[in-house]
Amino acid sequence: SYDVDMTFKAKQIETMLVDYVSATQRSDNKSDSSPKMDIAYIAEKLYYHTSGYPYFVSKLCKIIDEKIKPEKWSEFDILQAIKILIAEKNNTNLDTVIKNLKNNPDLKKFIQNLVMNSKNYTYSGKNSIIDFAEMHGLIKNQNGKVAIQNRIYGEVITDLITSELEFTEEIDVVQSKYLKSNGNLNIDLLLTKFKDAIEEKYSKSDLMKSKEFLENDLRMKFFMFLKPVLNGIGFVFKEVQISEEKRLDAIILFNNEKFIIELKIWKGPKLHKQGIAQIKDYMKREKVDKGYMIIMSKNKTKEYKTTDEDGIFTAWV
Repeated sequence: SYDVDMTFKAKQIETMLVDYVSATQRSDNKSDSSPKMDIAYIAEKLYYHTSGYPYFVSKLCKIIDEKIKPEKWSEFDILQAIKILIAEKNNTNLDTVIKNLKNNPDLKKFIQNLVMNSKNYTYSGKNSIIDFAEMHGLIKNQNGKVAIQNRIYGEVITDLITSELEFTEEIDVVQSKYLKSNGNLNIDLLLTKFKDAIEEKYSKSDLMKSKEFLENDLRMKFFMFLKPVLNGIGFVFKEVQISEEKRLDAIILFNNEKFIIELKIWKGPKLHKQGIAQIKDYMKREKVDKGYMIIMSKNKTKEYKTTDEDGIFTAWV
């Protein structure tokens, strides 16, 4: 493992952006043609998505500057740049990540569990899989727990796994079905239809009795369901919560609208009440008026339903 922290902090990214804007102004000899941005905000969002990994910070800025060329930089531009980056062919950094996963089934299962938040791993450098993953820059020690190194790796890994599952699963989802007349996403309908699809296919299946299925495969099926709906227009990013409640938050951006969706396992009313408070706090921070939840239950008497209460639309499966 590495003892030297080579990542940038948000303040260091901010300094880089200040230097970049200044250099552009000098080269153009006029300030009105230089990149426009809220430097502190963009630096924070770059750090959020890259965890300060220098290669990704520089690469995303280069893509935004040379390919997207916005009048004013926004988080949506960063997400577009991430999408362009992930789609790049012959990207040595990302190709190495995929190669390591394909060549090591135990590593792949470990990373998939980590990305889908189906299991919390205590960090131990003496564990051979954890040591290998850290040595290759896939994971990090986050307060004694194992965490994915950065969100971009998380998206690359999710994309790889969902792409592989598409060859074995029949997912018949048409994008236009989930769009409103103005072209925006009908998220209520999407969650309702996902609930219906799970009920139709798995309500009587022994798979639904499996903890592994609930906490891993079902979440992956949601991202498979999302993929064709978001294709070419939207983005989805995961915010993994390392906690007893095993939450996984999905942030969807679609036509500049933002949706916060929390996926979690039913652990009883006490933790559910905590979850409601957490998502409301998250909604406040992300400045959205409505939140969404998918709650997965192993109870034999559970009811497949949707509820819309107190600003939160919930699909129960």
